[in-house]
Amino acid sequence: MTEGNELIRAEGVGRSFASRRTSMWSATEAVQAVVDVSIGIRRGETFGLVGESGSGKSTLGRIMLGMMKPTQGRVLWHGTDLAGLDPAERAGFRRRVQMIFQDPLGNLDPRMRVLAQVREALDIHAEGTPEERKRKALATLASVGIDENLAQRYPHQLSGGQQQRVVIARAIILDPDLVICDEPVSALDVSVQAQVLNLLSRLQAELGLAYLFISHDLAVVRYICHRIAVLYLGRIVEEAETEALFAEPRHPYTRALIRSVPVADPAARRKREVLQGELPDPGSLPPGCAFATRCSLATDRCRAEAPALQTDSDGHAVACHLVETAGTRA
Repeated sequence: MTEGNELIRAEGVGRSFASRRTSMWSATEAVQAVVDVSIGIRRGETFGLVGESGSGKSTLGRIMLGMMKPTQGRVLWHGTDLAGLDPAERAGFRRRVQMIFQDPLGNLDPRMRVLAQVREALDIHAEGTPEERKRKALATLASVGIDENLAQRYPHQLSGGQQQRVVIARAIILDPDLVICDEPVSALDVSVQAQVLNLLSRLQAELGLAYLFISHDLAVVRYICHRIAVLYLGRIVEEAETEALFAEPRHPYTRALIRSVPVADPAARRKREVLQGELPDPGSLPPGCAFATRCSLATDRCRAEAPALQTDSDGHAVACHLVETAGTRA
């Protein structure tokens, strides 16, 4: 992968938050939510971020959206640092990057009809005449499966799947290049999840969209993503093309996540990799590998020295002392 092909790139991005003091005499400690993360997303691809709750997925997504500033590193949009954009350039960036949130009803205004909410971005930017804005909003809603009758309803009058389709329509109305999807199907029934995922795939093919797809569900990211990065306590522990990651997971944490996914065939048997030990306190991580406290394979070196993320000649990256790869590069 060359950086010149990327829409957006995080370079050494970190984000810390001040933790609450336990007493008036205790010092305020910094909790590292994201630690030295570097990822790039190409036009037209779906890049997945996966990990348990608290792994830093949503924080990283908000940093790349520009909603939150990193405390270390930088985010580049077409090679330009977001921090250096002037007001006009930042307005352009906000048009080209949109977000789909987890809870559709919570992100729709209950007092506004669906059509008005989708048209609102066009009204703000004064694009075309009012009639042209209405036509475009209706056409966009139709493209996600919401007809004119449903467009005149309020959000609470729609099903959860219909509400998420409205949120998707609102995200694509300004013709973005990148859409950040933060757990976009986790609140939906399984059958509806498949419909929404198929819709996202179709829109990507038709509009050339890139997605940053954030999820804790490996079955979902395997279905829709081209590449996946696995996060653990704010750090990337493995990154690879989707099929390579599932065919040959190299980090013990990735293997445990994959082997926790239910198998449809009840006759199928596979070895379960049980995570042992306690999740360390993010505010006071032990030295060495952050995963060592839960890894059955951890050695003294793992507990003393943090592994670097090493990438092999096939672009498969892993941060683990126990993994030996040919042709690696830091």
